[in-house]
Amino acid sequence: MNNNWLAEDFWQFSLRHYAKSEVKRLTLHLQNEYSMNVNLLLICAYLDTHNRQVSSSQFVELSEFIAPSVAQVETIRRLRIDAKTNKPNTYAKLLEQELEAEKQQQTLIISFCNQHNLDAKRKSNFYHYLDSLESLDTADLKCIVEQLAATISSNQTNLEI
Repeated sequence: MNNNWLAEDFWQFSLRHYAKSEVKRLTLHLQNEYSMNVNLLLICAYLDTHNRQVSSSQFVELSEFIAPSVAQVETIRRLRIDAKTNKPNTYAKLLEQELEAEKQQQTLIISFCNQHNLDAKRKSNFYHYLDSLESLDTADLKCIVEQLAATISSNQTNLEI
């Protein structure tokens, strides 16, 4: 099935859910402790709401596709964190740059999804993302991802792992 999602719709979806303190806390924990990509976590929820799935092998492809963007975001993030304590003006500018880089990364993710045939959802995309990270698939990690899915889905359906 060909898809025609808009990057701006995904961005707005992400902003709406990331504004929930528990979603922010869980995604940042998964990012900082397990090196998971927040945008890939958010695309899991977004596609679940659209009843489409990215397979585990497609997640591997997608991760490779956005790798340069991930490196760019991480570089900006490190600079921003370093500037936080003693360079407030620089910190604010870097935060803007980081958000813009995140938005560009989401555009790449939507482009990938639009260019690939995505099957109807049989399992949550969170499951497939975890499966693509074979070495990280632990019971603790699965529990945290399940909490994230439940938090995002609190006002939606079709997000269970």
